Amino acid sequence: MAVDVEWALYQCPTCLKLDSRIRVTSSSHALKIRNHQFCDSCGKEMHRFRRGMKMICPSCREPMAETDLISNILWD
Repeated sequence: MAVDVEWALYQCPTCLKLDSRIRVTSSSHALKIRNHQFCDSCGKEMHRFRRGMKMICPSCREPMAETDLISNILWD
């Protein structure tokens, strides 16, 4: 059974807080993993940021500029 663990960027749709959290996924249909992440500030469910989504600045509430920033964490 393959299990993938990665850091993912999440944003709260209510207070716009950004946070990096661990995301766990599995390619097995037998293993169901819930990846619900909740905001530490307001308690609402956070949404995982994906390519193509607009990220909103928590301070000024304007869309943030797009970058080519890529981060990988590898371990054995």
